[in-house]
Amino acid sequence: MPPLKEFMYLWENAKSSWWLLLFWAVGYNVIGQLTHKNKRAKPLPNNWVTWLDHKLPLIEFPFDLLYLSCYVFALYPWVVVCDPLYIRQVNMSYLICFVVCFSVFLFWNVGYPRTIPSKGLMMKFIRAVDAPNNCLPSMHCCLAFVPILVAWHLARPEWPLVAAWGIGINASTVFTKQHYIVDSLSGIALACIAFWAAVSYAHLY
Repeated sequence: MPPLKEFMYLWENAKSSWWLLLFWAVGYNVIGQLTHKNKRAKPLPNNWVTWLDHKLPLIEFPFDLLYLSCYVFALYPWVVVCDPLYIRQVNMSYLICFVVCFSVFLFWNVGYPRTIPSKGLMMKFIRAVDAPNNCLPSMHCCLAFVPILVAWHLARPEWPLVAAWGIGINASTVFTKQHYIVDSLSGIALACIAFWAAVSYAHLY
């Protein structure tokens, strides 16, 4: 059995990153309550809605499980990265995503009309806890794409599995009818830009 000290980096990662998780949880819930209570969410402009948004059906299983798994998947970098300097870059990537998302949610909140009824208990749970606002950009896609970029950048041997899981989560945002396609694509783009900025300008922080 490996000595406990080999896993001490997990504790160090947790100590250096707890504030980020708190910022995300509190910020998302506060903004969600504000936008939902004040009914600030607006539909996406029609010319931004693709024909695929209309054609793709609601597929609950397994995409409901993939959608929920995002909150576990997002922890991947903190589990595999031992370098505290690289963890700072990961944290900065997430922070940039959160700040941009929260800013957009406050000033231009996009909602997704839930016109297709859900049947399964898991999907009903998702809709109960995840209000139909704060859609653009998709924070799910940000959370799911940063770990893919980390695994690729570090040439991790499990990178193909990480990519498959993350892409599955990205697909789930559309197939569960929680997001428009442009929401998902903008979330992926934001994750890529945030990761590039965090890695390229790490010397500044």
